[in-house]
Amino acid sequence: MKKRSRLVAMIGLVMAGCGLPKVDYEMRAGLVIGRETCHSDNTLNAVLISLDIHPAFSNFGKDVSSNGKAYKNVVKTYSPEANRLDSAKRYSFDFYQQDVIANPTCDLSTTNTVGVPQIKIKQIGYFINQ
Repeated sequence: MKKRSRLVAMIGLVMAGCGLPKVDYEMRAGLVIGRETCHSDNTLNAVLISLDIHPAFSNFGKDVSSNGKAYKNVVKTYSPEANRLDSAKRYSFDFYQQDVIANPTCDLSTTNTVGVPQIKIKQIGYFINQ
């Protein structure tokens, strides 16, 4: 009888999960802070984003001070899609967390790089509520 009830329970669990899409990326709104300065070609510089903090989501970014302002939950991205983002505007992001690229090789003598976690952008949407 025990085996039968375990089998029924397992089948129930499997069926309860059927049809639900598996989401392997995160979704969050955030403010574009600006770019790092590391390369003379600005499209190669990382874009810095302050992701909104929400108790239901994991907050993996770091606190950063930039141009005299403090930002929380800051991440950066080298995703090509980020090249079209305007600084000081809010967007919604679908993204994957990535490993940090340690010490990028810069071609500028004066650099401004930030050691924060990286994301790879899947999709960007405009966030209207300013």
